[in-house]
Amino acid sequence: MSSLGEELLSPADMERYFEVARLYKELGDTGAALRFAQKGLAIDANCIGVDNALYKDRLDKLKELESAVTK
Repeated sequence: MSSLGEELLSPADMERYFEVARLYKELGDTGAALRFAQKGLAIDANCIGVDNALYKDRLDKLKELESAVTK
């Protein structure tokens, strides 16, 4: 399997990363949730751009996760 930087990823891939992050968060594994959300956000940046409202919303959610991990 290729790493994140070796292939073009689609918005559908981005959604999968955020869904996995949500599930990990529900399971209480905020560290894993954060890693998947970061990967999803990186895909977001490439697919929809950092000025997109959806990107900004997900960035806010990522910041919330980061805050939960550092507590």
